[in-house]
Amino acid sequence: MINPPPLDINKLLSQLIQKYQWVENSAKMNIGTFPLFFTPKAVGTAIARLWKTVLSAQAIVQKAYPLADKLGENIFDRHFTRFNSISSIMNW
Repeated sequence: MINPPPLDINKLLSQLIQKYQWVENSAKMNIGTFPLFFTPKAVGTAIARLWKTVLSAQAIVQKAYPLADKLGENIFDRHFTRFNSISSIMNW
């Protein structure tokens, strides 16, 4: 049996404190259009969570999911655009 390495509580605590300090500071954003990039892993994780929770068989039977009664309707804003490659939008 392989034993996992011991947990470094001080390192973990330091990382949590750093993340907390980062979110304490707010940044102001201008209104406008900004490109938003998602890694393939992030997209996969988001879609997997969507399927697992929102579109579960139980939610569908109970019509407790956001796509209930949406057949034939737009579910994304018309301005939503997806690109497969960053090279498609490099000239923004």
